[in-house]
Amino acid sequence: MAGWWRAGVGCLMVAAAIILLFEAPISHRGTRSAGTPPAGLATPTATPAATSTPTPLLTVRYFIHGSPTSFHAKIGYVTPNGTEQVPDYQGAWDKVLTMRAGQPVQLTAEETAPGSSNQSITCEIQIDGTTWRHQTAEGPNASVTCRGELGGS
Repeated sequence: MAGWWRAGVGCLMVAAAIILLFEAPISHRGTRSAGTPPAGLATPTATPAATSTPTPLLTVRYFIHGSPTSFHAKIGYVTPNGTEQVPDYQGAWDKVLTMRAGQPVQLTAEETAPGSSNQSITCEIQIDGTTWRHQTAEGPNASVTCRGELGGS
């Protein structure tokens, strides 16, 4: 019985020695306490998550009209995905888009009816129901451009 007891105590002592070996600092590893980063490394700190304000969505209305109301025009405009063209449109035209502040907006129109001299053409950009850009031109081959950056001047 004494043999089993000594064997048991011996195993416990070996286990304790192994535990102490891994828990105690070893000189060639450097001495540091648990939770301390190795020399040369900064202690990690929690950084607050960046909070960004979402860019507001705006209702943009492009509007072309003229006199007489039966005018013909070539129209070009900027969308959130690029540019669009309307090669020949007769009469008043409008397009409503939802865009984000900071995006460029542009609307162009060129009168295309041959030989017209008493025509006027107007481009208008409205932001959330308020006129933001407006331009009118008259005469043969009249053309207008309204442009800017949403949220800018």
